[in-house]
Amino acid sequence: MRSLKKVSKQIIRALRSREIPVASDEDAELLALPEVRLIWNLLKVADNPLSDAPMASVLLSPICAMSTEDLALLRVYGTNPDEKKRTRIFRQMHILADKTDIPERVKPLQKQCIEVLQLLEKVRSSAEQLPLEECIQQIYEITDLLSLQSLYEDDALRRHHLDAFMQEAKKYREHADLTAQSCLSGWLRYLDRIRDNDSSLKLKLDAEQHGCVTIKTIHGSKGLEYPFVFVANLDKKFSQQTAKSEMLTSEEGLLGLHLHDRSRCLKYHTATFQYLLGDAFSRQKSEEMRLFYVALT
Repeated sequence: MRSLKKVSKQIIRALRSREIPVASDEDAELLALPEVRLIWNLLKVADNPLSDAPMASVLLSPICAMSTEDLALLRVYGTNPDEKKRTRIFRQMHILADKTDIPERVKPLQKQCIEVLQLLEKVRSSAEQLPLEECIQQIYEITDLLSLQSLYEDDALRRHHLDAFMQEAKKYREHADLTAQSCLSGWLRYLDRIRDNDSSLKLKLDAEQHGCVTIKTIHGSKGLEYPFVFVANLDKKFSQQTAKSEMLTSEEGLLGLHLHDRSRCLKYHTATFQYLLGDAFSRQKSEEMRLFYVALT
């Protein structure tokens, strides 16, 4: 496709509704993928269990399988009246786990909190003792995260994303040369900087290996080979932004203006502007035809 904006999401939805695995260049941003965001939040919890947002995300995920109603009950029965400050979710689970006088309907949640706390203790222990990528691998095994991806249609692709995240962590650790816990904190700060700067970790997908349809831009597919290729969205019109410009220039020194005649309340283009606009459209069409040739070859 010429561009992935708007139309690609419609195509992805249509393919997935027919249970056809699909990946796109937009999906290649690791930090935007839900399965990667889950392990990212798990690492945040391992680094700082008092951080409520990632903790809530982990509790509501398939790993802990809590519901929003469970979190509401936890807020009610996991608080200590003697504590004036807001009780963190991690502390709420500890309080509820130690309580003895609770209603019968809350006991399953209490048991669940105990299991989650034991799980988090294992995760935090791995983060303190193991190198970064081995810590992530250990978390995958402790939480059974890779197996949980079988719940989704594109399970192989999701496991590939998780493996790619682990490989990126390994690259960071090899360059950082830090202790296990310091490396984890540094890795999380590095990911936060990427997010704050509107950039992302890019992932190269092998469509043949993962058995899925790949949606790419023409520029992104340059130099690649596929057994079957569909060039889509060819009916899209060329951009008309150039015509909206107030001024056009050329390398020959020509200047085309968009004039306003205030006395007659008229707007019009000069003859030079019309000439340069036609030349710009001609060059744009030639460029698009060359790009189309790239797509066909």
